[in-house]
Amino acid sequence: MDRTLKAVYVWTVLALIWMGLELLLYGEIQPRTVDNIMWFLFLPFIYKAEN
Repeated sequence: MDRTLKAVYVWTVLALIWMGLELLLYGEIQPRTVDNIMWFLFLPFIYKAEN
């Protein structure tokens, strides 16, 4: 359970950083379907790395 929470925490921090970069570069957060798909594909790698 601790590993899962840590992975979700890292995932959330990366998402916030990504949104901050979009605000900095584009002036707004642009929701894109491809970004959502990539985040869910990226989650197992974060979970595996949190060993």
